[in-house]
Amino acid sequence: RPGHGGLGRLAACFMDSLATLNYPAWGYGLRYTYGIFTQKVVDGYQVETADAWLTGGNGYPWEVERKDVVYPVRFYGEVIQVGYKKYKWTGGEVVMAQAYDNLVPGYRTNNTLSIRLWSAKTPHEMDLAAFNAGEYGRAFENKVRTETITSVLYPNDHHYNGKELRLKQQFLFVSATLQDILNRFKRRHFGKNLELYAQLSNEA
Repeated sequence: RPGHGGLGRLAACFMDSLATLNYPAWGYGLRYTYGIFTQKVVDGYQVETADAWLTGGNGYPWEVERKDVVYPVRFYGEVIQVGYKKYKWTGGEVVMAQAYDNLVPGYRTNNTLSIRLWSAKTPHEMDLAAFNAGEYGRAFENKVRTETITSVLYPNDHHYNGKELRLKQQFLFVSATLQDILNRFKRRHFGKNLELYAQLSNEA
């Protein structure tokens, strides 16, 4: 969740300071469905349960869902050469990273910044053929596998699946963020003129 955990709290403080000091900036992160955990005491013992901060109570009313800001993130597969200095990604699977914006107002200033969080979405909600064949679990397998990427903050990585999940989280975060930065840069400079990319470092 935004500002939850040591690094999240530090990142939120950075954005708060940048907004207050009137700097233009963007923050990026992952929109986890669950936080680390919620603590309860049952019969004198601590019990950890999932922190359903997005769906519990009144949900999270401060975010703005951006259905118009979605980028494909490609996992697995391979890159093959299809011509002189031309390459194509083939195989693997595609996950869609959808943006959710959270506003960060500065203190005693009109400057307001945005923290853009990515949520993993599947381009195929359901395998209808599998569902009609009575294979209900397999019908939603792709949806569950995709949404797992942004389901839990700090998944246990003491086993292979946990290591793979953390790597997927990092890859989705970096890929979607870089695509968004480059897309906003191209829109600002009206086109795809490669010479304009020499100015990118001056604005990053």
